[in-house]
Amino acid sequence: MLQKRIGMKSPRFAMTKTLSISEARGRLGHFVGKVGKTLTSYFITKKGSTGAILISHEEYESWKATIEILSNDEDLARIERGIAELNAGDSVSFEEVFGEPLNGPVQHQSRRILPQRS
Repeated sequence: MLQKRIGMKSPRFAMTKTLSISEARGRLGHFVGKVGKTLTSYFITKKGSTGAILISHEEYESWKATIEILSNDEDLARIERGIAELNAGDSVSFEEVFGEPLNGPVQHQSRRILPQRS
């Protein structure tokens, strides 16, 4: 749902690589193209220490949206309430809501989603 809201595509395999600042400077166009197509991110080092990280615009927007949600106490409380309801088994299936199975037969599984924060 959040991915659609911020315009993200489906998750793809992400990889992180390390580049020196001189290597990044010499081939910046190439690396910018790679982060957009493959979700590869690059740690750019200067004198052996990471000075910056090159990520795609898509990944940056995803991080911003995540931070926005996690910074909002009301949103976080709603998420935690929903997780608690799911963990307690207080949920309905796709079929019960929409009257048809989701992509054919679906096995309803009851499992703990996430531990509750203390």
